[in-house]
Amino acid sequence: MGVNRAWQLLAKKGLVPDSFDKIPTDPTAKIRVDVCATHNTPIRHVYSNPIDLDAAHSILEHWLLKISDKDKVRFYIDGLPAEEKTKTHSDRDERRQKALVKANTAVSKLECRLAERKRIKKYYIADANKNLQKAFQWSLDDRKSFVAYMTEKNYDIVLCPTEADVLIAAECRPRDAVVTCDSDLLFYRTVLTVWRPVGSYKARRFVPYEKPAVLKALSLSSTQLTALAILSGNDYCCNIPYLAIDTNHKIVKSLQGDETSIIRQYLSHPQVKRRTDKGDSKWSVESYASAIKVFVELKQTVASESASPSLAANGDNAANNSISFSDNGTAAGSAEASLTDNSTVKDNPARDTRLSFLNLLERIKCFMHDFDAYKKEAYEARVAKRAARGSQSKPEGKTKAVNPYATIDKPGPDLSHKYRPRFSPKLRFEPSNEQPPPAIFMEYKLKPWKKPPDRPTLLTPAKKKPSPLKAEIDEDSRFERKQILDALSFEHPTVTLDVNLLSRNVSTAVKKELDSFHSSSHIDSDTIAKAITDCIRGAVKVAWEIKQYGQQLIGLYLEDLFYPRVTPGGSRGVLPVPAIGQRDRTIIDELCPRLSSKEMNDGEDDLTAEDGRDVDSNTPFIHSFLTFLYSGNRPRDSKVGSAVNNFIERLQEMGHLEKSKQKKSEIFRCVKEYTPSSVVRSAASQLSAELKKHYRHGTKTLSEKVEKMIRQGNLPGTQAVSCTSNEPAIHLFVRANASAGRPWSLSPLSTDKHGYLTFTEIELAAFLHKREELHPILKTLIGSKDDRRLTQAELTLDWLPLQTPGVLIQRLISPVDPKNLAGDRLRGREKKASGIAAAVRIIEPDEIRAHINTLRAGSFEPKSYQEKGYFLRGSVKTDGYQLQLLAYKVRELSSAKYKRYHTDVLPD
Repeated sequence: MGVNRAWQLLAKKGLVPDSFDKIPTDPTAKIRVDVCATHNTPIRHVYSNPIDLDAAHSILEHWLLKISDKDKVRFYIDGLPAEEKTKTHSDRDERRQKALVKANTAVSKLECRLAERKRIKKYYIADANKNLQKAFQWSLDDRKSFVAYMTEKNYDIVLCPTEADVLIAAECRPRDAVVTCDSDLLFYRTVLTVWRPVGSYKARRFVPYEKPAVLKALSLSSTQLTALAILSGNDYCCNIPYLAIDTNHKIVKSLQGDETSIIRQYLSHPQVKRRTDKGDSKWSVESYASAIKVFVELKQTVASESASPSLAANGDNAANNSISFSDNGTAAGSAEASLTDNSTVKDNPARDTRLSFLNLLERIKCFMHDFDAYKKEAYEARVAKRAARGSQSKPEGKTKAVNPYATIDKPGPDLSHKYRPRFSPKLRFEPSNEQPPPAIFMEYKLKPWKKPPDRPTLLTPAKKKPSPLKAEIDEDSRFERKQILDALSFEHPTVTLDVNLLSRNVSTAVKKELDSFHSSSHIDSDTIAKAITDCIRGAVKVAWEIKQYGQQLIGLYLEDLFYPRVTPGGSRGVLPVPAIGQRDRTIIDELCPRLSSKEMNDGEDDLTAEDGRDVDSNTPFIHSFLTFLYSGNRPRDSKVGSAVNNFIERLQEMGHLEKSKQKKSEIFRCVKEYTPSSVVRSAASQLSAELKKHYRHGTKTLSEKVEKMIRQGNLPGTQAVSCTSNEPAIHLFVRANASAGRPWSLSPLSTDKHGYLTFTEIELAAFLHKREELHPILKTLIGSKDDRRLTQAELTLDWLPLQTPGVLIQRLISPVDPKNLAGDRLRGREKKASGIAAAVRIIEPDEIRAHINTLRAGSFEPKSYQEKGYFLRGSVKTDGYQLQLLAYKVRELSSAKYKRYHTDVLPD
């Protein structure tokens, strides 16, 4: 098993080395293989059915030779169980006993169903085999036999006194390679390289874990790494509850001293004491004595008979057999003698387990033999029954002449049955000749038309002329961020890539960014990542609350406008007011444009921009209004600014803005944390779209509902609402909503749960610049080395517009386009494991220019286009917790989709 979740911790820290088919080593080095840890599945497969023990040895030898050449490898076989591993052996023995009980139940069930001739499903047999596999144990006698078999063939193999790990660590030299699936060998001081087998046994590959790379990835010393293995749960002692290897890594990283000293400091840590004080058991250094003895002192003691019922020898040979290893790996003590003396090993419960396993295996074999015989017998009975059914006497009738050229009804030769017959044979019947066929089957006679049919008139669809291709971009033309985004938007569609949690992406990106700059090692990556995450999460919260605030003000304004109170403090009217003033008509026209020609039913197609033809006319108004709500500063007296100021004054006259300011005072305390116009941009775009959808589409839907109610007689015809551009869309919506019974609210309202908002890289850079603790990493990002304070203009105006879209996102927010240790892009299995992050490419502007010119060249053929991946658009979409990236899908061509190319070169 090894150290709990050690491989997962290394993968989380970004240590994922390349895999190899063979293990390359120094000619003077040795490959040391822990056989029981690396080949557990083949051992269980070949030794669970020991018809011929030499054949099983030969198969295992074949698997072992796939690691490397014979003269370079030294194999290690586990010996007697260790006293330090007593609890682990006891737990494993208990699991094997439970598996045997389940296997016995499954086999008995199979035998009963076969005796009762009931249906036997596949998973019944699979359940028995699965539990029998869990109960398998490679016996000590078989291990000794395999060692003797390999020794006769001049293999370098050793049967260890106890566990193979300790002997491997004692004999390991600096250039040696250790092959094992267990992670605990990586935490011994003497072991510098561990090759981990991965993949299936037929296509097995080996992943190298170098000790220097592991220490660098975990930011630990060799002593701290060994202490982490002792504290985080292993085969010799368990970890403190709720303190696994990930949490222990953060604690041990700040502790110094030898292993025992680190353990004492760890137990005194406040985070650890909170856990140890809750339980009844007391944790101390003695709790880790067994693990310290193994990992630090490289010592193990042979278990007594009572300590390990599954594998231990008798007490006479196990007593006082303490094994220690010197620097050259020689063993001292009398444990090795106990391995070679077979006569002193007495029968024990393990032998009973072995016999039970063999008995169950024999019962399954007998069942399968009887089951196969039953299936064969049942099949022969079915065939005989069908043959008897076909040989029954049939009434004599007119024989049909056989056509010698027929392929369907031609009788075949009388052959004995070899294959399974057809389940449902076809039966063919001849039509009766006693009466003529009905009139409907008579031959059709052509008759002239009594009245010539009307020729249908098909509407000729209006073909929209595609926009022409754009010219190539020469090197003298301006090609910065805006031009890059315009060119990519014209050539490729935009997609949304979900990259999981925001905090995880930011933490990984910041860690990689700081690792690439050794001079910035004094910056704490966790502090920087938390500051960036809090900054983005706060921007989403502020923008969403401002959007809700604006929706509430719009709803209160419309409620007082169309349903005013009869008396101050009294109830509101049931029906909306029939007319409103010109000032309010102007305001509601700014909130939502009037209906377009496609949404009207009065046939007016000659609309101007003032009539609501410009569908985006309310976005600047909403943006300016939300900016005022966040900053408290009124807009300038421009065209849009004058309209917003008019709306603000109207709200103040109604008394809503003053009341809301007092209720939303917490929003105004954080004005300086974000740039007002940037933080509300995405929320303003969403709100403007929601208003148009609510009022314009709602007017059309409600008017159709009112017409239906009039046709059904539920409403008088005077309450019909005509969709026209002569009235504001909001006014028509209020009238239609009142006629239909007010099923819709007066204003669209968002939920309290924060939705997704979009922020560009320039907006994110402005947000991050507001945080003083992020200035060091921002200066490192742009390459500034002076001590003066970084200005926002240097970041958002001087550096970022000249960079490729997505650079800031890649380096501080989401680690897309990862590279291997050699600095190349990931390929093959590594790219597939990285997922979407590896499919995104960050390339220089010159490469983007060449890509655009290739698509716009006159000789370009879309049929031969094979580019894949994504180019970042330079924007993120997040709700503060999940993160999505906006990107261009390089595989799809917009010019091919909209047929901008000539039809001769377009693919079918």
